[in-house]
Amino acid sequence: KNNDNHTCRCGRSQHDGWHIDASHIDHNKKNPYYNNKENGVTECKIHHLERHLQILKDIWMGNSQINEHWANASIRLLVGGMWYHGLNGYRPVSFEDRQEINALFDYYKIEISDYIDLAKQEY
Repeated sequence: KNNDNHTCRCGRSQHDGWHIDASHIDHNKKNPYYNNKENGVTECKIHHLERHLQILKDIWMGNSQINEHWANASIRLLVGGMWYHGLNGYRPVSFEDRQEINALFDYYKIEISDYIDLAKQEY
């Protein structure tokens, strides 16, 4: 949507340096409105990742028709960028950034190590 002033529902904004994504609300690519701006929302990286982790859980529970390979690939892409580049462009990746990412994976009971090499220390 273009009426959210590039601000996530949590208040994080690109104007304050947060890495912000345009996220689809409905990820079913077969829907004719898939790329319509009304099917989009501004989300900080954490909330965008949370949306995709929830999709994966829905797939596992049989409540989603979305392809699991796509869900895993999107999570891998999202968390890789967050883990190495942080959540805010005004500062380097921080311990707090990584704690926030880990907490989200813990909440969904998904192993972060399935998506990222935790021993790799790229910044």
